[in-house]
Amino acid sequence: MSTTNLFAQNSNPVLHYYYILEAENNSISIPTNQLPTGTYIVNLIANGNMLDVKQLIIN
Repeated sequence: MSTTNLFAQNSNPVLHYYYILEAENNSISIPTNQLPTGTYIVNLIANGNMLDVKQLIIN
């Protein structure tokens, strides 16, 4: 069984957000209005392999 996750972490290593992506969905909306202001690193991980990394800045 394949698993795909989206993991977002800011500069505070204790604060992170973890989303399990469903196979039938090809997009996700991150609720940025619920996240504190800051810079986040967002990782896309599938079956333990990092597929992509992006920076997200919330003002």
